[in-house]
Amino acid sequence: MEKLRILSGAEQVAEHLRKGILSGEWGDLMPGEAALSDELGLEAKMVGRALRQLEEEGVLVAQGPRRKRRIVVDVVPGVRYAGPLRIALLGGASGHRKSHFLGDLPYQLSAAGHHAFYAKHSTVELGTNLRRVANMVEETPADAWVIFGGHRELVEWFAEQNRPVISVWGRHHGLPIASAEPDRKEAYAEIARTLLGLGHKRMVLLARHGMRLPTPGPNEKAFLDQLVEHGISVSNYHLPDWGETVSGYREQLEKMFRLTQPTALIMDDTSLFTAALQFLAQRGFRVPGDVSLVCTESDESLEWCSPTVSHIRWDRNLLIRRVLRWAKHLSEGKMDKRAYSCSAGFVKGQTMGPARRS
Repeated sequence: MEKLRILSGAEQVAEHLRKGILSGEWGDLMPGEAALSDELGLEAKMVGRALRQLEEEGVLVAQGPRRKRRIVVDVVPGVRYAGPLRIALLGGASGHRKSHFLGDLPYQLSAAGHHAFYAKHSTVELGTNLRRVANMVEETPADAWVIFGGHRELVEWFAEQNRPVISVWGRHHGLPIASAEPDRKEAYAEIARTLLGLGHKRMVLLARHGMRLPTPGPNEKAFLDQLVEHGISVSNYHLPDWGETVSGYREQLEKMFRLTQPTALIMDDTSLFTAALQFLAQRGFRVPGDVSLVCTESDESLEWCSPTVSHIRWDRNLLIRRVLRWAKHLSEGKMDKRAYSCSAGFVKGQTMGPARRS
């Protein structure tokens, strides 16, 4: 049961005025204290306190002495926007906190004057338990949220709450929510075409839970569609379901190479790529002689590898700037729900070669 909250007189007036504002009763400018006092039959002091509360929330903007307050109707009621924000970062796993992208973003948000911090749990820990999500959000003192690689159920839940949130890389497509991502669909398709051209048919895309369930995401679908176009009957073999833990990933690799060995592995995360590379080395598989490898992430560490790694490249700074602009808009009382994507391209490296003949 939701906790009962007793409102003060000024809070009740603010709630009444807020409803009138959202219904468009006063247009672009709010009447002054005296006019509202006469209209509502209330004390001017109480109306003044209510108006100042709406200013703190960002619903009204003061324009100086003897000038009417400007109404801002595109903000979420109840969130204090006048100044720096408390921004919670909800990552896909604890390891993501150390990635190049996430490592830069908190510092840049802080440099912009906001308080950025990591949420108590990751999306992997929360899974699809939306009650746990709701409890964590309720207990977290945050004005806005940044979600990384969020699965569909999670992002839909945030969209339904009408909370200030931006989804980075996640399953946000078609939802009324701010987003930032590289457009990798064509790059995924090019990876499939390149591997097919090298004679590969037994290729496996190892994607995280949120990118493959409940249905394959746009990138994963672009990859699978290429296989279908080339006459390959797509199954769970090409996009397997695996337990998203260290042991679960290891078990999946062991299972694949114990049965019908793939000739190419495509991984959507640098950590998955590194773990697969180690697994293959321990068992004496050559890359790319026995198995071709591709990483669909753009990570600075890949640039230092020799032989060079086949991967997808994009400018991470563009995504960081998008998040910073979103935070700036919020702090100014503007609700930003724009979908943003930057270009990405496939880079063929030396970890990709002709398929081994069975």
